[in-house]
Amino acid sequence: KVMTAILTLENCKLEDEVIIDKQALMGIPRSYTTAALQPNEKLTVDQLLHVLLIPSANDAANVLAFHVGGSIEAFAEKMNEKAKEIALWYKDIFGENNYFLEIQDHGIREQKIVNPQIIKFLLNIVIDFPSEIL
Repeated sequence: KVMTAILTLENCKLEDEVIIDKQALMGIPRSYTTAALQPNEKLTVDQLLHVLLIPSANDAANVLAFHVGGSIEAFAEKMNEKAKEIALWYKDIFGENNYFLEIQDHGIREQKIVNPQIIKFLLNIVIDFPSEIL
Protein backbone atom coordinates (compact mmCIF):
# COMPACT_ATOMS: atom_id res chain seq x y z
CA LYS A 1 0.00 0.00 0.00
CA VAL A 2 2.97 2.26 0.55
CA MET A 3 4.02 1.67 -3.06
CA THR A 4 0.47 2.50 -4.19
CA ALA A 5 0.66 5.76 -2.23
CA ILE A 6 4.08 6.62 -3.69
CA LEU A 7 2.96 6.08 -7.28
CA THR A 8 -0.26 7.99 -6.65
CA LEU A 9 1.61 10.96 -5.20
CA GLU A 10 4.02 10.94 -8.14
CA ASN A 11 1.26 10.79 -10.77
CA CYS A 12 -1.75 12.65 -9.35
CA LYS A 13 -2.78 15.84 -7.62
CA LEU A 14 -4.51 15.52 -4.26
CA GLU A 15 -7.52 17.44 -5.53
CA ASP A 16 -7.98 15.16 -8.56
CA GLU A 17 -11.44 13.62 -8.51
CA VAL A 18 -11.81 9.89 -9.04
CA ILE A 19 -15.05 8.17 -9.99
CA ILE A 20 -15.04 4.66 -8.57
CA ASP A 21 -14.92 2.08 -11.36
CA LYS A 22 -16.94 -1.08 -10.65
CA GLN A 23 -14.07 -3.20 -11.99
CA ALA A 24 -11.74 -1.80 -9.34
CA LEU A 25 -13.98 -3.22 -6.63
CA MET A 26 -14.23 -6.72 -8.06
CA GLY A 27 -12.29 -9.64 -6.65
CA ILE A 28 -11.60 -8.22 -3.18
CA PRO A 29 -12.22 -11.02 -0.67
CA ARG A 30 -14.91 -10.25 1.90
CA SER A 31 -12.47 -10.82 4.76
CA TYR A 32 -10.20 -7.97 3.56
CA THR A 33 -10.42 -4.49 5.06
CA THR A 34 -12.33 -2.04 2.86
CA ALA A 35 -13.78 1.45 3.06
CA ALA A 36 -17.07 0.20 1.53
CA LEU A 37 -16.52 2.28 -1.61
CA GLN A 38 -19.37 2.16 -4.10
CA PRO A 39 -19.36 2.15 -7.93
CA ASN A 40 -19.71 5.65 -9.42
CA GLU A 41 -18.93 7.30 -6.05
CA LYS A 42 -16.76 10.39 -6.51
CA LEU A 43 -13.80 10.99 -4.17
CA THR A 44 -10.61 13.01 -4.34
CA VAL A 45 -7.19 11.38 -4.49
CA ASP A 46 -6.59 12.88 -1.04
CA GLN A 47 -9.63 11.11 0.40
CA LEU A 48 -8.63 7.82 -1.21
CA LEU A 49 -5.06 8.08 0.13
CA HIS A 50 -6.41 8.60 3.64
CA VAL A 51 -8.55 5.45 3.53
CA LEU A 52 -5.72 3.57 1.82
CA LEU A 53 -3.17 4.41 4.52
CA ILE A 54 -5.15 4.80 7.74
CA PRO A 55 -7.59 1.85 7.82
CA SER A 56 -5.58 0.06 5.07
CA ALA A 57 -8.59 -0.21 2.74
CA ASN A 58 -8.02 -2.65 -0.11
CA ASP A 59 -10.79 -1.16 -2.22
CA ALA A 60 -9.05 2.23 -2.09
CA ALA A 61 -5.81 0.55 -3.21
CA ASN A 62 -7.57 -0.96 -6.22
CA VAL A 63 -9.35 2.30 -7.11
CA LEU A 64 -6.06 4.23 -7.01
CA ALA A 65 -4.37 1.48 -9.04
CA PHE A 66 -7.05 1.85 -11.72
CA HIS A 67 -6.78 5.63 -11.62
CA VAL A 68 -2.98 5.68 -11.94
CA GLY A 69 -2.44 2.66 -14.19
CA GLY A 70 -5.70 2.20 -16.06
CA SER A 71 -5.94 -1.40 -14.81
CA ILE A 72 -4.63 -3.54 -11.97
CA GLU A 73 -2.23 -5.27 -14.36
CA ALA A 74 -0.81 -2.03 -15.79
CA PHE A 75 -0.44 -0.61 -12.29
CA ALA A 76 1.36 -3.77 -11.17
CA GLU A 77 3.93 -3.17 -13.90
CA LYS A 78 4.44 0.43 -12.74
CA MET A 79 4.70 -0.71 -9.13
CA ASN A 80 7.27 -3.38 -9.94
CA GLU A 81 9.33 -0.88 -11.95
CA LYS A 82 9.28 1.53 -9.00
CA ALA A 83 10.22 -1.26 -6.57
CA LYS A 84 13.23 -2.12 -8.73
CA GLU A 85 14.21 1.55 -8.86
CA ILE A 86 14.01 1.86 -5.07
CA ALA A 87 15.80 -1.45 -4.44
CA LEU A 88 18.63 -0.57 -6.83
CA TRP A 89 19.02 2.84 -5.24
CA TYR A 90 19.19 1.30 -1.76
CA LYS A 91 21.56 -1.47 -2.83
CA ASP A 92 24.05 1.27 -3.71
CA ILE A 93 23.73 2.72 -0.21
CA PHE A 94 23.19 -0.30 2.04
CA GLY A 95 24.81 -3.22 0.18
CA GLU A 96 23.36 -6.47 -1.13
CA ASN A 97 20.89 -7.28 1.68
CA ASN A 98 17.42 -8.48 0.74
CA TYR A 99 15.20 -5.47 1.34
CA PHE A 100 11.88 -6.91 0.29
CA LEU A 101 10.17 -10.24 0.61
CA GLU A 102 8.05 -10.54 -2.53
CA ILE A 103 4.65 -12.17 -2.24
CA GLN A 104 2.72 -12.86 -5.43
CA ASP A 105 -0.98 -12.02 -5.13
CA HIS A 106 -3.24 -11.29 -8.11
CA GLY A 107 -0.21 -10.51 -10.27
CA ILE A 108 1.02 -7.75 -7.96
CA ARG A 109 4.19 -8.16 -5.97
CA GLU A 110 3.47 -6.97 -2.47
CA GLN A 111 6.53 -5.57 -0.74
CA LYS A 112 6.98 -6.68 2.87
CA ILE A 113 9.63 -4.86 4.87
CA VAL A 114 12.37 -7.19 6.08
CA ASN A 115 15.20 -4.68 6.60
CA PRO A 116 15.08 -1.90 9.21
CA GLN A 117 16.83 0.48 6.80
CA ILE A 118 13.67 0.51 4.69
CA ILE A 119 11.75 1.93 7.64
CA LYS A 120 14.10 4.92 7.49
CA PHE A 121 13.36 5.18 3.77
CA LEU A 122 9.60 5.19 4.40
CA LEU A 123 9.99 7.90 7.03
CA ASN A 124 11.86 9.95 4.44
CA ILE A 125 8.85 9.64 2.13
CA VAL A 126 6.74 11.27 4.84
CA ILE A 127 9.35 14.02 5.09
CA ASP A 128 9.41 14.47 1.29
CA PHE A 129 5.61 14.53 0.91
CA PRO A 130 4.39 15.90 4.27
CA SER A 131 1.42 17.92 3.04
CA GLU A 132 0.29 15.08 0.78
CA ILE A 133 0.45 12.40 3.49
CA LEU A 134 -0.44 14.17 6.72
